[in-house]
Amino acid sequence: MVAQLQGFSIASLDELVISPSQFNDFMNDADSISHPIGALYTSTVRILRHASWLAEQKATLTKQEYKELLRKYNWEGEEKAHLKIDKAFGAFVPYQLAQIEPRTIFTIALNLKKYQSVITQMQTLPIITQDKVRGFMKNCHKLRASKETEEATIWRMMPDGKRACVIAPIYNQSVGVILEEIMKKEGRPSQLILEEALMAYYESKYGSPVSEEATLEVLEEVAPVVDVVVNSQTAPVDVVVEDEKAPVEEPALNHSVVSWDEDLVSVEEYDEETDETSNEYNPWNDEELDVQEAWSFEPDEKDDLIEDYKFVTPVVSKTPAPSQPYPPTGSPVKVTSSKVSVLETVMLSPVDLLIQAFQTAKSWQEINEALKNNEEYKYEAWDALTPTERRRIIELTPLTITRLNNAKREGLITDYRVEREGVYQVKQNGCLFWDIVFEYRIDEYFARL
Repeated sequence: MVAQLQGFSIASLDELVISPSQFNDFMNDADSISHPIGALYTSTVRILRHASWLAEQKATLTKQEYKELLRKYNWEGEEKAHLKIDKAFGAFVPYQLAQIEPRTIFTIALNLKKYQSVITQMQTLPIITQDKVRGFMKNCHKLRASKETEEATIWRMMPDGKRACVIAPIYNQSVGVILEEIMKKEGRPSQLILEEALMAYYESKYGSPVSEEATLEVLEEVAPVVDVVVNSQTAPVDVVVEDEKAPVEEPALNHSVVSWDEDLVSVEEYDEETDETSNEYNPWNDEELDVQEAWSFEPDEKDDLIEDYKFVTPVVSKTPAPSQPYPPTGSPVKVTSSKVSVLETVMLSPVDLLIQAFQTAKSWQEINEALKNNEEYKYEAWDALTPTERRRIIELTPLTITRLNNAKREGLITDYRVEREGVYQVKQNGCLFWDIVFEYRIDEYFARL
C-alpha cells in the first residue's frame, strides 16, 4: 500500500509550503509518497544537505583525510559542483529551496558570477518558487546581436601577416584522386599544380596568354592587386605587384570552442543553433555541461565562474577584398607591382606546415608528430583554423590527453608528454624524473595523485 501524506493535496510546486517541523515529517515519508512531485521536492533538499555536509568535511578534515574520504565513496572529481552549491546557497535553509528544480540549483551554482543577482533577489522572497527563480534568471539573459551576413571571399589573412587565396574544400572524389596522383608522380605541392591548372584554364577560356612566371612570392606584407587593361593591340604581359594594404579579415568567432581541457562541470557553453533561431530565454539551454568544441592553445586566464580557465578570442576589423571583373576576350592582363621574386617551388613556413598538418591529419598521432616538430607555432596555427577544422581536431583528441591537461591545470602534475601511442611521460610536483605511464594504467596513476 502506497503511503499518503496527511494534510497534503498538491497540484503544483507552489502549494508545497510547510513549516520546518512538517517538512521533517514529509522527508521521512517522501520515498513512499504517491504524488510524483514529492520525489522532486525532496531531491533538491538532499542535494543541499549533501553539499553542506561535504563543505563541513573539507573545512574540518585535513587535506589528506579529505582526499581519503572522497576516495572511499568514489567521489573524486565529483565534489566540485556540490561545493559550489554550498558556496552559492549556504545562506539558505535547505527546506526554503525545496521547490527549486535540481538542475536550476546546479545552473546557478556553476555560474555564480552571472546569477549572483538571482540569489540576492531570492533572499527577499517569503516563499521561493521555481517560477520566480526562473523569472530572475531570465532577466540575467542578455540578447545577443544577430550576426550580419558576410559576403563570401576567397582571401584570408595568414598568421605571418600576408594575404593568401584559400580555396574551399573540393568534394569531387575524382578530382582529389587526380590531384593526389600528380603530387606523388611529380613531387610537387598541390598549390603549384592548381596554379598551373588555373593559368591553363584562363588562357583557354579567355584567349589571353599568361606569363610563365606566375609563381610569385611577395616579399613585403602586401597583397597583389590585378588591374585589367583593355587594348585593341596584342601586347606582351607585364607582371608587376603594386603596393596596397591588404584587408584584414576578422576571424570567425566560435563561442563554443573554449578550451580542450576545461573543467567539465563548470563550463557554460554557448548554443549557437538556439541563438540563431530565437533570442527567447530557455532555461534548459542556458547551461551546456559538455566539452564539445573545446580545444584551444590560447594562454590561460582565470575566471571567477569557471573552475579552470576561459579564453577570449580577439576581434579584428574586416575590410572586404576588392573584386575584379574578367577582361574581355583577347585583352592582355597587366599586373602592376613593386617588389617580387620568382620561385620555382613554394617553400612553406613552419606555421603553414603546422596548419596543413592540422587540416589533413586523420589521427591524433599525426597531430602529435606535427606539434613535436613545430610546437612554438601552435598558437598561430590554431588561430588560423576555421571552427569546423577546430571541431574535427577536438574529435580526434584522446580522452587521456584531456585528463592529463586537467591534472596539469589543477597542479597535480607539473608536465606531461606523449612518448608514443598509449605511452606517456608524466612529471609530478617536486620530482626530477619523469614517470612512464601506460594507457591501461592511467586510472590507477591518477588515483595515486
